[in-house]
Amino acid sequence: MKRTLQGLSSLLVLLFIVGSVSFAQDAKTAITNAYNAAQEKATAGSYEEAIKEFEDVYEDAEEAGLADIQELVVGQLPRIYSAKASEAYKVFQANQSLETIDAAIEAFQDAQNAATEYGESSIAAQMANNIPQLYYVKSLVQFRQEDLEGASATLDLAIAANSNYAQAYFQKAIVMRNQGKATTDVVAMFDQAITLADMYGQGQVATRATNQAVQTLLSAGAQTVQDNQLTRGIDLLTRAAGYETDEADVFFRLAEAYNKRSLYNDAVTNAQKALELESGGVADKAKIYFELGFAYQMQNNKDAACSAMKNASYGQFRDSANHKMEFELKCPSTSGS
Repeated sequence: MKRTLQGLSSLLVLLFIVGSVSFAQDAKTAITNAYNAAQEKATAGSYEEAIKEFEDVYEDAEEAGLADIQELVVGQLPRIYSAKASEAYKVFQANQSLETIDAAIEAFQDAQNAATEYGESSIAAQMANNIPQLYYVKSLVQFRQEDLEGASATLDLAIAANSNYAQAYFQKAIVMRNQGKATTDVVAMFDQAITLADMYGQGQVATRATNQAVQTLLSAGAQTVQDNQLTRGIDLLTRAAGYETDEADVFFRLAEAYNKRSLYNDAVTNAQKALELESGGVADKAKIYFELGFAYQMQNNKDAACSAMKNASYGQFRDSANHKMEFELKCPSTSGS
């Protein structure tokens, strides 16, 4: 009887072991099948469904102690998140809406988080590098929609994500200028873009930022001179000239301002520089020659003044230049002497 009980006990143990092995095999088969089904969803581009199914497979594999399948899932999920993010950006490119760029940003953030969680540092870094650029793209959409406050806030996010992002500083300056922010603040933002662009070899960005800084200072300086705030105007225009610009109008406006300040030597110097840079025809140069002629006149340099006014006698400056030559300077060619 004792021997019979011992045999029965051994049989039960054997049946338990066999049953456990069979159950484990069934579980592995089921989980493997689920893994393959998720892989098919990913291949077909059904990324949302694939991600959900892979995450379920990971949990089931963890519970079943199937580390090999867990490793397979870990190898797949970050890439599927990345593919989903790329697809989201393609959707944005097709319609350029705020809703789709927001969806793309969220998808890239999810991909970064997933890659970090599953130890795919290269994918995490790639996603992180893309996010500031997506914020920049979003700011352009907002700028086109004249949402300047929104564009500014989004560019702040881009800069917070990448403090060395020269293009974002450039666009921030453009937005600030359109918001009517102080000229000095706008130019400081352009300067930051120039510094970073030079640092990272982004010559095109540096050139654009330099040109826009010059135009910003030129516009503000010319208006300030027109308002007879001459010291301020000269300061702004001198800063513009400091960018080693070839913009002739900067030096013309300086000549104009110095004439108003009765600083005729400086007026002559800047007018001559403007003439060197001006690539237009006689009508374009007429205004510069007029300022040069006036400076020479006030220096009592009649011959030089007459010569300059003769070159100024074109277009809208014709009558003014002729009047000066005939009645004020009494130039030989106009006085009959």
